[in-house]
Amino acid sequence: MATNRALVVGISEYPIAAWRLPAVAGDVREIADLLGSKHGSFHGHSVNVLTDDKATKAAVLNAIREVFENAVVD
Repeated sequence: MATNRALVVGISEYPIAAWRLPAVAGDVREIADLLGSKHGSFHGHSVNVLTDDKATKAAVLNAIREVFENAVVD
C-alpha cells in the first residue's frame, strides 16, 4: 500500500545576522500543518519537518532517502 510522504525544510537562523529569515521556520511548520490537515494532500500521512539546527545536511539527506524509500510511480 502506497503512503504519501512530504518533507518540508526551512532555515531561519544563519551565522550572519543579515542572512537571518525570522519567519521561515514558523512558515514551514504552518505549511506542514496545512499539508497534514483534513484539507491537505497529506491528511493522515507522514509530513516530516526540519527547521534550523535540525536541518543539517545529514538530516536532510536522510529525510529525502526516507521520503523516496519504497516510492511507487503510478
